[in-house]
Amino acid sequence: MSKFISILILVSFASIFLPEKIEAAYYSADLKEAINIECKKSVKEKKYSTKNECVKSIKSALEAQGIVSVQQVSNKEDQEYIEDICVFEIKLGALKYNECIYKAVNKILGIEIETIEPPVLRKNQEDTGKDEDEDAPPIEVKMPKDLVRDLLDEVQSSTFYVQLSTISDNFQLGSGSAVHIGDGIVFTNCHVVTNYQCKYIEHFIDQGYSEKEVSTAFGFENIEQCYEMHGYEDDLSINLIPVNENAGDPNNSQWLRNVPIIKEDILTDRCILDIGSDNNISFPNLGYYDNININDTVYAVGNPRGYVGKPTEGKITMKYNYPPPRMVESAPWLRESGLKYIETDAPIDKGNSGGGLYTKTGELIGITSSCKILGGPEECHILDDGSEYCQPYCNLNSPQNWSIPVESFLDLM
Repeated sequence: MSKFISILILVSFASIFLPEKIEAAYYSADLKEAINIECKKSVKEKKYSTKNECVKSIKSALEAQGIVSVQQVSNKEDQEYIEDICVFEIKLGALKYNECIYKAVNKILGIEIETIEPPVLRKNQEDTGKDEDEDAPPIEVKMPKDLVRDLLDEVQSSTFYVQLSTISDNFQLGSGSAVHIGDGIVFTNCHVVTNYQCKYIEHFIDQGYSEKEVSTAFGFENIEQCYEMHGYEDDLSINLIPVNENAGDPNNSQWLRNVPIIKEDILTDRCILDIGSDNNISFPNLGYYDNININDTVYAVGNPRGYVGKPTEGKITMKYNYPPPRMVESAPWLRESGLKYIETDAPIDKGNSGGGLYTKTGELIGITSSCKILGGPEECHILDDGSEYCQPYCNLNSPQNWSIPVESFLDLM
């Protein structure tokens, strides 16, 4: 039996019970939005010369795939359920969204399905200066010769190098990574862009703990000493530059200075920045926790130790539906957070924090946040008072690190 027989059955069913044209129901508002988002991005990236060309290509691919509507399920609650579970797929593109609807509709109706094979996207012949001939034979879009290289080129262009510095004397407090997800919205970790230890102390003082007790627990005599070392709130500047620009030049016009934080959850290390929607910076498709599996190949892209835009490859080694016990031991406040984590063995280091974790198809699935330092190297310095300070780094011989799923950042918005 053809894998699309079930769709034909659904079409027949819908044509009997739906009073309006099924063709109109097929291109729902959400599907049209998915097409619009995909074509806006594709034209911007010069994959198509016009939006109209892109729309025709995607509609042709959708029709080859088989378009399905939630209206083919009669129960209103089931329709809403399907829309809820597929809403995040809109940003992944029209084909992904349609595939999600297809699977969900068939599941509700109890019809066994096979995996949809994605059709090859086609483009019309190049414009000859005449009116476009809709009957002209299409030409296949050639697949890139090096998929991994092209993938990394694409995701690197949405990655930022981040510096946190003081405004008063331009002293650099730290650096890390961040990812643009579209419309000027940037995801990163709070420990990259804030004086997070001081914020921790403030939080627990507000909870009724004594300043001395909390400050000592974080290695300070008092909260004032924390501010002196990590900067006062009104003296901090978050500065970003795309990793494909020269981050070593402080006078580079591509630096974005004093970028604001628009959402933050310090205790779970999630911060969202806004660089303004008036920019030409690319952004990746989003992927989701429920769609990934242990042993999937992933790529971490960030700025380890200041080496900008560096990609590393690894596997998903575990999916945690709740913070693992070892993590809760060092950060008890995570116990009630309900936060999920993606564990991988992709080698990362200090500076990767806030960077992206990607699938092999280039979908952003998480923000890299922490690593195992046990067994890793240390860099030690003698301080002015004669004491020794050692900075631990991630264990690259036996890498183990954790990323926060992208949905957890979306939940803040």
